[in-house]
Amino acid sequence: MAEAETHEKKKKKGFSRRHETSEAHDIAHRAREEQALMKVRGVKERAATRVLRTPAQQIAELDRRLGAHVGATKERARLAKTVG
Repeated sequence: MAEAETHEKKKKKGFSRRHETSEAHDIAHRAREEQALMKVRGVKERAATRVLRTPAQQIAELDRRLGAHVGATKERARLAKTVG
């Protein structure tokens, strides 16, 4: 009986306790969506600039970011093949 009374009280209010902070939830959700979109934009921008670099320039960029001959060994080997 108590369960039915609680349900009726919630029904009269128009929302459940879980949704009392739905505005805060919506704001947080929108912020997460915006962050995801910004991440995708960044990935696309980096890919676009990567396409413009020659293999030798890409090796130089890897050296600049990671250090000379440090990391990205498979990528460096693939680029070295195309450089000659």
